[in-house]
Amino acid sequence: MKHICVDARLLGHSGIGRYLSSLLPHLLQAPYKWTVLTSASQPLDVPFLKNVEVKELPYAVFSKRELLFLHREIPECDLFWAPHFNGPLLRPKAKQMVLTLHDTFHLRFFHSLKVSEKIYMRFLFPHILRRFHGIITVSSFSKSEITTQTQFKNDIEVIHNGIDFSTKKSGTASFQDDAPYFLFVGAHKPHKNLPFLLTAFAQSKAFHSAHMKICGQSKGMRTHVSIEGLVRELGLEDRVELLGAVSDEHLAHLYEKALAFVFPSLYEGFGLPPLEAMSYGCPAIVSNVASLPEVCEGAAHYIDPTNEASLATALITLATDSAYRSELIRKGAKHVPQYTWEKSAEKHRTFFETLLRGKS
Repeated sequence: MKHICVDARLLGHSGIGRYLSSLLPHLLQAPYKWTVLTSASQPLDVPFLKNVEVKELPYAVFSKRELLFLHREIPECDLFWAPHFNGPLLRPKAKQMVLTLHDTFHLRFFHSLKVSEKIYMRFLFPHILRRFHGIITVSSFSKSEITTQTQFKNDIEVIHNGIDFSTKKSGTASFQDDAPYFLFVGAHKPHKNLPFLLTAFAQSKAFHSAHMKICGQSKGMRTHVSIEGLVRELGLEDRVELLGAVSDEHLAHLYEKALAFVFPSLYEGFGLPPLEAMSYGCPAIVSNVASLPEVCEGAAHYIDPTNEASLATALITLATDSAYRSELIRKGAKHVPQYTWEKSAEKHRTFFETLLRGKS
């Protein structure tokens, strides 16, 4: 029986953790021997790990100890899978190695990184990348970015992410909405383009009565502008709500009741939130750049993320044209079923089999 080891230390986190928690329940059913590396600092009690070998590691992702010792913790195996770009610096006892690289943000926006991150990406990451026999990425756009931004010569397999359709209702909890609203979901990072969103919303507010609700982590995020300060500067205190991180149940409610989801991002490797919005019957306004046209296809309203008038017009349209809004809802409902974690897991298995046969 083939032996696969996966570095799952980010289980329980957002982003990569969600990717892992969505795929592993399907992948761990495959007829392999599995070793799952987890973090000793964050013990997990998840059902899909009950029948596999779990090895807790005593050091964090991107730590100095990881760089020095991760290769020792990876058992002798047929395939090692790293779901993030923090692979082992030294060669482990794995016959084949595969990396999931979701985007090349740290290369494309190198100038915005901290000094420690620049050192890692400039001097360590190229060395780590050379050890892998294949890369999984989440869009054709990201594949082209990897080809442009790195010297990787082996196979790059495009496998789209999925949507979790198992919990698509907001439950019985009561949430208060005082007015119609647009919704943004995402961390407050510069490439998410929040100042652009607020400025465009300010330009549009005289033509509709809708509010703007903004969800997502702001603490610890690198931002060039104070979002709270900009809300005050634009006179939007009575029209914009900064909700921070919200529960899954609350987020489901927000998607279900929003006039539209707004995502003016400048850079995405995939772009899951617009698909999530569509799955809740919420029309999506998205940027016409990066991976978003590939992922959303004809099911979204596209805007130029550098042209505030483009977004302002879209907001007015979605707030006032109910027929067009209904059309986008219908298109979204037809579009999202193709994105399932079951399909994604099957494509992961197929690529793993290719590598296990030594064809990289």
